[in-house]
This record gives sequence, C-alpha cells and structure tokens, in this order.
Amino acid sequence: MLKILATGNIGNDAKIQITNGKSAINFNIAETQSFKNADGTKVEKTTWLNCTIWKEQDKTNIAQFLKKGTRVLIEGTPEAQAYTKEGKTFASLCVNVTKIEFQGAVKTETKEATPATNERTPENNDGTDDLPF
Repeated sequence: MLKILATGNIGNDAKIQITNGKSAINFNIAETQSFKNADGTKVEKTTWLNCTIWKEQDKTNIAQFLKKGTRVLIEGTPEAQAYTKEGKTFASLCVNVTKIEFQGAVKTETKEATPATNERTPENNDGTDDLPF
C-alpha cells in the first residue's frame, strides 16, 4: 500500500459533494519551496495536492474548519488522475485523506479556535470532545 504524508496551506475553502449517501469533502493544499538555480537566481516552486475526505453524509462538520490559508498535515493514499483542459491532457496527484492534523489555530467564519487535540481521524466522531470530527 502507498501512503503519503504532506503539509501545506489550504488553497480554497473545502467543498462538500454528496454521492450515494457519502460525502466527499474536497480541498487542496499547497507548499512553496524556494531554491537557487545554477546561475544563482532565486526560484520558487509551488506543489499542489487535491485532497478528499470521504464521510457519511451526516458527519461533514469538519468542512467548516478547512478554510483557505489554514495550515494542515495530511496522511492518506495517493491517486493519480488525468483531466483535459483546453484540449490538453494533464495529470494531478490526489490524496484520499485518512488523517488530518491542524497546525496552529483553526479558522472559522466568526473566530479562531484551537482544537483540544490536533490530530483527528475523519472517521472518528465519538462525541467525546467539542470538535465535530
């Protein structure tokens, strides 16, 4: 089994799509690396990962915390996908997220909240803490 571990900032607020009674929570993360090329010029390279968390339809509250700019660490299984845009074929790396950890304060629409425990498994919603995931 392949597994990927990545950290980055969320690029756009998460979106929920319902398919066959399951929710797909989609978001992306990006990480920019800076380096100097052979002639000493500074170069920045941004890598994007498309992320999906699969959940039961009534347990999608985690999406409210997946806001643009929030720094996260994700773990999951990678999947390559191809798509066509303007007649050209492209490939992207997607991750089916199995664990997510918020790095720092979590942004909500009204305020910032710090999770009681940062690491969460999307499937774990036992109601023992104040977070909905």
